[in-house]
Amino acid sequence: MSPPAAPSHAPGRRHDAAWQRRREREADVVMLVLCVGTILLSMVLTPSDHALHLFGREIPSLCVFHNLTGHDCPGCGLTRSFTYMGHGRPLDAFHMHWLGPVLWSACLFQVPWRLRLLWRSRSPVPPAAPAASAASASSTSPTSPSSPTAPPPGPPSDVG
Repeated sequence: MSPPAAPSHAPGRRHDAAWQRRREREADVVMLVLCVGTILLSMVLTPSDHALHLFGREIPSLCVFHNLTGHDCPGCGLTRSFTYMGHGRPLDAFHMHWLGPVLWSACLFQVPWRLRLLWRSRSPVPPAAPAASAASASSTSPTSPSSPTAPPPGPPSDVG
């Protein structure tokens, strides 16, 4: 009994350049969508010192640690810091969480960076097929450099 055929995404094919390029493009698209979504959400949410609001309605805290213990976790204030940055208030963002402005800026930087990577990795347009007459003319010329009968280039035979 023969083993089943390996799928096209088998580990041996991971070094294939097209497969690698496709994976890199997928990762760039995912990062771009996440970063754009984060930046846009930070602009839509309205921050305050104790809660976030979406169109005037308070959003309940999603921090499990804070909800169970009543104490702030190391990440508490990070979302509010992002929203302060989205509203152009970096000092308030820094006071809410010192890492917020740094991470928000890194997220903002990712947008043009990922767009650039996606632009540079797009598939090139395949070149047009060479004309049949040009291909046949070069193959019939005996002095053509690509011809196997042409003499190899080298120094002249009479050395003075």
